[in-house]
Amino acid sequence: MDCNNWVLLFFGLTALTFSIFYGAKGIAIFNENDAEKFGKYRKWHKRWFNFLGSIIGWIALWMLLPKPICDILRTIENGTPDISLSNILLFFLFFIGVTGYLPVTIVGVVLSIGELFQKAIDRLK
Repeated sequence: MDCNNWVLLFFGLTALTFSIFYGAKGIAIFNENDAEKFGKYRKWHKRWFNFLGSIIGWIALWMLLPKPICDILRTIENGTPDISLSNILLFFLFFIGVTGYLPVTIVGVVLSIGELFQKAIDRLK
């Protein structure tokens, strides 16, 4: 097994371990006061949602990892860093995903969009 395979295996196991952790313990970590009132299906949904949010963050990090190395090499060659909007968005996705906040962020954005549409509809009346 060459170095790249070892890195991929280590990265994958780390991502899976922490994603399972956030999936299993996300309700307790994010202090959901009404966690005891959740039905078993809602608890499983929240576990899945937290697991998926974390794994998406790890995938974003995996996509981002080769890019900084190339940016450093380009900067050394011509003195200008090659940082794009997609790099910044991937970093944001990685950070909120790996720290467990992607599900909360997505729900907040979706609810905010709904509120904006409702306000626009109310103004048109």
